[in-house]
Amino acid sequence: MVNFQFYRGTYGGSSISQESWTYYAQKALTKLKQYTRDYVVTVPEDSPDADKMAVCAMADIYATYDAIGSGSAGPVSSLKTGEISVSYAVNVSAIDLSEKGQARALYEAARQYLDIYRGVD
Repeated sequence: MVNFQFYRGTYGGSSISQESWTYYAQKALTKLKQYTRDYVVTVPEDSPDADKMAVCAMADIYATYDAIGSGSAGPVSSLKTGEISVSYAVNVSAIDLSEKGQARALYEAARQYLDIYRGVD
């Protein structure tokens, strides 16, 4: 499990509270494990913490969709960590809130850090 200190310090996350971290990190880790069963997932050699970074990015996605669903936040149209920036959409229609849209957002968050091969050999 990726700890909260990694999320805040190394990943640079700020949208998830320490109290909520375990819940979202566990959801993200479970989804990442599903990807490793369904696809070929590798950690790039030059990024040994890429799997942890992917968990953080996916946890942020889960937290964002929950916040949008509860009405406590607007949708994130883009995200920045380090050199990547965060932009908030003006309205909820700017992002796909469907189950398929959420699945796509989670997959893309993981792909920012990991090599995921969907094809067959």
